[in-house]
Amino acid sequence: MKTAIRLLVRFLIWFVTLVVVAGALITAHGYVTGFDPARIVDQTPLMPLFLSGVARAWIPAALLSGLISLLAAARLDRLSRASLPVLLASWTLTLIAGGFVLGSVPPPVGGYAVLPPERVVRVDAHRLYPLGTIGREPRPLVLHDEREQPVFQVRAGRYADPPGGKLELPGDPRSPIDLRRLANSYPSMVQAPVHASGLRADIAETARLFALDEPGALSTILNMMALALFILGCWTVVRLTRWPLFNAGLALACIRLALWVVPAARTGPLRPVLIAAFDSTVLPLASAIILAAAGLGLLALLVFLPPFTEWRREIRHG
Repeated sequence: MKTAIRLLVRFLIWFVTLVVVAGALITAHGYVTGFDPARIVDQTPLMPLFLSGVARAWIPAALLSGLISLLAAARLDRLSRASLPVLLASWTLTLIAGGFVLGSVPPPVGGYAVLPPERVVRVDAHRLYPLGTIGREPRPLVLHDEREQPVFQVRAGRYADPPGGKLELPGDPRSPIDLRRLANSYPSMVQAPVHASGLRADIAETARLFALDEPGALSTILNMMALALFILGCWTVVRLTRWPLFNAGLALACIRLALWVVPAARTGPLRPVLIAAFDSTVLPLASAIILAAAGLGLLALLVFLPPFTEWRREIRHG
């Protein structure tokens, strides 16, 4: 039992650390973006931005902490019978709590891009220079586009209503201009690598989908329980071969797959297939069914693997 408690404490420490660090990084990205001198944005207060970042990071932090717990358990010489059930219960409760966090923490009321007065900014192939502002409206402004004649034009501009980061130029065929495409400098210093854009999009979409559901809704709870069961199924992956580092990479790929399944089943490429396979009343639970079935399938493979003590002996002595 001491082993189970030790692993539980480690899981909680890893989870708290990951969720705070990830939430702080999300906050830093949003805050730095807001103060980019080439892109003035209505800034969200710091604390709501941080709480929203923590909420978005909750589920991936719980999944990654659970995986780290499995990797730590695989390093032990002996594993008590209570260890994995205790970890499963802790993952399940943490993930279910994540549903309440996502449902209770409102997303930050983000600002929208506006043109800084008396500063040249670039949007796609043309440049804009607001001569001044009337209230919040950039009127008038100088527009420069080498593809047009004359190259410099003075235009009246106004922001679209409702505000959404779009600039309207009455009588101009290029209107409206999407100000989210303003050339900027600071965000490029904190943006995720290109190869991580898919992961970031799946995490954001998973958080958005769970935030739309009621925290106590059956679909939310079952999805969280399925995620917890899927993590437990990764115990098979962690023990799959005699090369622990290779197993860890495979387990990370499994967690990445889990973060793809939820949005893919709800709004992504799996949805048309699931619509044909499931009744409309079961469709919200499709991702939970897929993850639970995958977790149970992985656990079933344990019967083909050597006992834990024998596997550990092979790892240590070759």
